[in-house]
Amino acid sequence: MKRYLKSFLCALIAVVFVFTAAVNIVNAGKYPPDIGNYSAGKWEKWSGKWYYKASDGTYVTGYSEIDGTRYLFDSKGKMLTGWQQADGYWYYFKSSGAGVTGWQKISKKWYYFGFFGEMWTGLQGISNASKTDIYYFGSDGAMKTGWQKIGSSWYYFASSGAAATGWQKISSKWYYFRDNGEMCTGLMDLDDGKYLLNSSGAMVTGWQKVDGAWYYFESSGKAVVNTTKRISGKNYSFDENGVWIENPSHTHTYAARTVIVSPAWDEVVTVTPATTERRLVTEAWDEQVPQYGTETRYITAAGRDITNIFNDYDACRADCYRRDCGCIHGRPDDDCACGAWHTETVNVITGYTTVHHDAVYETVNVPAVTQTVHHDAVTHTETYCTECGYIRH
Repeated sequence: MKRYLKSFLCALIAVVFVFTAAVNIVNAGKYPPDIGNYSAGKWEKWSGKWYYKASDGTYVTGYSEIDGTRYLFDSKGKMLTGWQQADGYWYYFKSSGAGVTGWQKISKKWYYFGFFGEMWTGLQGISNASKTDIYYFGSDGAMKTGWQKIGSSWYYFASSGAAATGWQKISSKWYYFRDNGEMCTGLMDLDDGKYLLNSSGAMVTGWQKVDGAWYYFESSGKAVVNTTKRISGKNYSFDENGVWIENPSHTHTYAARTVIVSPAWDEVVTVTPATTERRLVTEAWDEQVPQYGTETRYITAAGRDITNIFNDYDACRADCYRRDCGCIHGRPDDDCACGAWHTETVNVITGYTTVHHDAVYETVNVPAVTQTVHHDAVTHTETYCTECGYIRH
């Protein structure tokens, strides 16, 4: 079994070294400890600790595989758990004693364990479903993220831990990383053009001087090459490498063109400024308010008001004759002024008081009156070289 494992490891390490050349892996090529293989023994628990008794009656020690699962036992055969170091390697064993492999989150940190359970450190290429990503693990094995300087090179690792490659926008700046994750600086000739990355790796634009030569980089970061470009109202020529040609020699070919000095524009002019105005809401008016008092009235038993004639005997007699009531025959009736009556106190209007109400006004906003005045564009005609842009005066 051990010879088989050694052969397998040699093949595995050869593959790892090939990959190391591509991604600069720093800790590949180490052998895991020898693994004993047991399957016919039995588990025993003493004083709360687990032991594995082999078929020959001895207790297993060291790094061993039992029924396809790897365990670590101390020199007395006690099964170990948690972080353990053996033969220069770190391993992690669950509470069940089973050794872990692959990605594991332990105490809120991510770790990666190899095929034999050994903890990985340094730069490592790990294959996912469709590609191989590069990760960086510290000396404690914990996966790193963000900016990391490894040797003399800078790398950027996403929150997933995978190293950035190609163009990446980080904190509003553009960076370019090689396939192995290394951040690039200086002039870069990429498939779609030439770019310049400063010493911190950030892409730059505009005029830039590199090794005594001037270049111009568009807002996209791409250098202007093999053409003449108008920049800030002047024409500049650049060679096939993007270097500015300060005084290109050629025969001028002139043409006329119209140049806009100032574009047409519309001006909003105020005719009448905004103001406020006092407006009448309700005119002033006088109100006649009645004044009330009380008055005693004389009412017959039948309910007729006889106040006006009550104190006038002749009027009462006349009322009796006019109404042909029975009092003239000695038989007064209920509706007769000479008959039964009673008094009532009633409310009556005794006069009027004049109340004056002032006019009501409100203040309103009156918007400004404006008009739009159009100003034509100001232009002039100039003669220029169609090749270099020189303007003939």
